[in-house]
Amino acid sequence: MKKEAITLSPTERKVLDRIRGSEVAELALELGRRRSPDGHEAEVGQFILGWLQANGFRTTSQEVAAKRYNAIGVLSGSGDGLSLLYNSHMDTAFQFGDDDLWRHRETNPIYYNSWIDGERVYGRDVINDKGPMACFMMAAKAIRDSGLQLPGDLILTMVVGEMCFTPVDEFQGPRYAGIGAGSYYLVNHGITADYGINAEQTGYIPTWVECGDARFKITVLGKLLYTPMIYHPAQPEENPSAVIRMTPVIQALTQWAREFENQHRYEFSLAGYSGVSGGKVNISAIRGGLPYFNVHSPGVCSLYIHIYFPPDLTTDQVREELETFLHGVGVTTEVEMYASAPGAIGKGVEPLLKSIDKAHGKVFGSNLPPRGMPQPLSSMWRDVSCFNQAGIPTVSYGPPTRTYDAYANYGKEEFFTFEEMETTASLYALIAMDICSRKRTPRQHAPLGR
Repeated sequence: MKKEAITLSPTERKVLDRIRGSEVAELALELGRRRSPDGHEAEVGQFILGWLQANGFRTTSQEVAAKRYNAIGVLSGSGDGLSLLYNSHMDTAFQFGDDDLWRHRETNPIYYNSWIDGERVYGRDVINDKGPMACFMMAAKAIRDSGLQLPGDLILTMVVGEMCFTPVDEFQGPRYAGIGAGSYYLVNHGITADYGINAEQTGYIPTWVECGDARFKITVLGKLLYTPMIYHPAQPEENPSAVIRMTPVIQALTQWAREFENQHRYEFSLAGYSGVSGGKVNISAIRGGLPYFNVHSPGVCSLYIHIYFPPDLTTDQVREELETFLHGVGVTTEVEMYASAPGAIGKGVEPLLKSIDKAHGKVFGSNLPPRGMPQPLSSMWRDVSCFNQAGIPTVSYGPPTRTYDAYANYGKEEFFTFEEMETTASLYALIAMDICSRKRTPRQHAPLGR
């Protein structure tokens, strides 16, 4: 980013001159090197709390579950301005253990390591979500180091349990608490604000609409038979093996998934920004039989289905659609919805969108980012929904997206450039200075985070 080309006030320039892409990248690298798969966020959480304390932020932590802590830092304002909350999640997707071998057979280090090469910082942990986290941490530090005291509080929250772990079957306990466990705990235990930004990669396009999330277990029963007694009828639904009986269910669900996605689309637009939140169905796992004792046909087979659904649907509507469809497949099934989280549509986000527009003009000039959200980015569940459900107008907003640009590139080129990190941190700083400098009116609530 060429700062000399930006029209900034003296105060804004004083802040942005303290932001350097290489330093943001180094912090992202430090965060990324502290691996924090779901249930194991303690080390990176302690590092974040130490960093916040060393840089003059008021800090606190919340024990969401055993050894799983939300980390919170506050840059206190003078008390008469609006408050803004920046949020990112500490937990990451890949475990670096045997479980991962059942998700992918690659040994690509992008999944497990973080590193700097030239002016790029690489790693899945950095992309999702420690890079955007480093950007708002360094933005807040630049504001503090400049000597500027904002009228309103700037609240930094780094949470556990955003990723999609879910307790099911024998996989139980606090390690598996996900789908917003940390952010729900945050807003239900005294941390709130007038506005929020969920810092994740969005290609500099804000979205205030996200899908709901539902998890289903579909079970088919068969007959346990010893191998010499096995028979092979022509129709799979008559086979003694529950795994084979499940095959027509899988085939039918593949067709239903296409129909569900075509039928359920929620289009949204506001203040010149637009997007589509669309339904998505993923047949994500199957279990049946015992691989180490395979002389019997499996008497039980379970299929695990993950569904994202637009926010104008309820979980009960999704369950009813799925159950109604399965009744017509011709195979007896048992259906259990073992986890769900509603989607949300942010209300009152217009001031945030206007603030983002102002920041874009100062940073990008006439070369503005697109204003249409790519469908994958608004067809998922993110922590932004926790805040919007709690009545905090919040958007997801952050740096460029590479992991969602094309299916062929997913997991291949996962990096941020130093320039992108400096740009993102500068945008976050400008938005914070704008929102937190707005005077509170009598009808606006005081932030509970104070």
